[in-house]
Amino acid sequence: MADKESKVDNSKERDSKVRDREIRDREIRVDRSTMNRSDTTGNRQRSRSASSRPQSATAVQRTRTSTGRPLDKEKTRGDHPAKGTQSRTVRPSNAVHTSGAKSNSGVKRSDSKTRSKTYKKTNKKKNNVRLNPKTVIPAAIILGILLALVITLIMRASLLKVHQISQDYNMGDTFDIKNFFEASSVDTYIECDSNDFVPDKLGKYKVKFTVRRGKLSSRKTAKINVVDEVNPYISGPDEIEVKVGQDINWSDYYTVTDADPDIQSKLTSVKDLDTGKARAVNATLTVTDWAGNTASKNITVVVTDGDVAN
Repeated sequence: MADKESKVDNSKERDSKVRDREIRDREIRVDRSTMNRSDTTGNRQRSRSASSRPQSATAVQRTRTSTGRPLDKEKTRGDHPAKGTQSRTVRPSNAVHTSGAKSNSGVKRSDSKTRSKTYKKTNKKKNNVRLNPKTVIPAAIILGILLALVITLIMRASLLKVHQISQDYNMGDTFDIKNFFEASSVDTYIECDSNDFVPDKLGKYKVKFTVRRGKLSSRKTAKINVVDEVNPYISGPDEIEVKVGQDINWSDYYTVTDADPDIQSKLTSVKDLDTGKARAVNATLTVTDWAGNTASKNITVVVTDGDVAN
């Protein structure tokens, strides 16, 4: 009986030890998988941050050496392993660094792919920048023509340059364009048809003239201010004879000369003259033109009741 009881106790003890060993194995496997996940996540984050910013040579060397660090201290299954079993060690650091190495190699491959794509893009841009001779040659010809045209216009403007020496033209004077404009060089001369400038009142007028030098010519337009600075002139006798009661028309005896076309009708006497009785009267004639210029003349009017000599 005692032998049977001892055998039963030994079998129970073995079963309990087997169960304990299985429980420990499960716990170790769970711990190992948990550590692998956390370390893999950390390595991925470190590789992303490292790839997003440039590293120095020292940092790169430090990263490379960190992947081959020595193993951690061994972890056994328990303080008192059962008989017939060997102590098993857990090396989480190897798993960590293995996954880290894999992640680093993946980052390197992705970096090489990115560099190759960037290189291809830059090469495409450089190829696009290359000039096509079929388009460059016509563009150069057109540019040369435009440049020659601009130079010609500049030289022509400098050779046919004139400056205005006077702006006011006195009404009634003989018009000569050279009195108003002067050429910048001796070989350049100015032409203008006087029939193109016929002012009929005061004010500003446009005048057209041509500047020539050799085969070059240019048509120009300028403004001239027409003024009247000359006083009118009253011509006629100093003494006239009229009958008693006669109305005097001064234009029958006197003529006014001026640029104002209506100047003759503006001739008048300073005071009204009474011809009601025979006598000799002094009178003053006056006239004002359109520019405000005036003229006057002192005369004597003889009023008679007899015949008037012609």
